[in-house]
Amino acid sequence: MLKSTTIAVSLAAALAASPLYASEEAGHGSHGGHNYYAAVKVVRTMGDDVHGLHPGSGTAASGFGLDLGYKLSHNLAVEFAYTKADGDIDYLHLPSEAVTYTTMAINGVYMHHLSDGLALVGKLGMLKESEDVAGHTASDTGLGYAVGVEYRLSGGMELLAEYEGSGIESPRGAALMAGVKFGF
Repeated sequence: MLKSTTIAVSLAAALAASPLYASEEAGHGSHGGHNYYAAVKVVRTMGDDVHGLHPGSGTAASGFGLDLGYKLSHNLAVEFAYTKADGDIDYLHLPSEAVTYTTMAINGVYMHHLSDGLALVGKLGMLKESEDVAGHTASDTGLGYAVGVEYRLSGGMELLAEYEGSGIESPRGAALMAGVKFGF
């Protein structure tokens, strides 16, 4: 736990200090001179069976996500990501219960530009995931990752699609996301 907290705090400090160390070329990336960005996403978790931890299985949940980031260079960025999704946990011999999944992460982001307006994206970072079932909250911290694609619509706006996973065993499971990213 202490190691995860130390890594998360270090990544947060890097995010806060990133404007001090940013490359002069950061503004010449896919955002047309915009170093900061925000993304608004719809989220669909895929649910996962968790043996030994929960007497049931997670089912798909729906919600939203928000990313706030800073481009360090044409290919690199750091970001804070937040998602919230509501769904149900199905039990074998009991009624299902409503669940809310919340995640927060600090990510390093790599963008591989395939063309002027198209990029493959990879994210790696530390995340904290919480699940609230019937008023009882459990949380865990671990490594998170995402892969996706971004397509530029105009100077500061992009469409995005991502697959997100983590090393945390939870009924939330992986997630699919789609949204719009705005540079400013």
